[in-house]
Amino acid sequence: VDRKLRDSTSYWVCAYANNQHYVQDEIAHDPGQSSFRRAMAGAVGTVSVIDQGSMCLTRVWCAYEIWVSLDPTQGASSNYKYDLYTALDDTRAVGFTDGLAEVDMEKG
Repeated sequence: VDRKLRDSTSYWVCAYANNQHYVQDEIAHDPGQSSFRRAMAGAVGTVSVIDQGSMCLTRVWCAYEIWVSLDPTQGASSNYKYDLYTALDDTRAVGFTDGLAEVDMEKG
């Protein structure tokens, strides 16, 4: 909603890119050749959804995804975005966006 993306816009969601019960089958010797990295190459950005315990920040693959998202030497386009969101309650979320989001520019 914040970025006002088209329905056809691709965003990287790790949980949907791999069979989470067989992740070892998805991991190549070179992480740059993994299904994680290939899926990210076709996306316009990455969103980390943080739970109360910040569990994704304790996982190596999540840290890898953040690094690839933020490090321009990793081949992501200069327009690649990294956003971070968490739930405030059952109906609202708050986030940090990489640069101004469209909703910010509308509100001035």
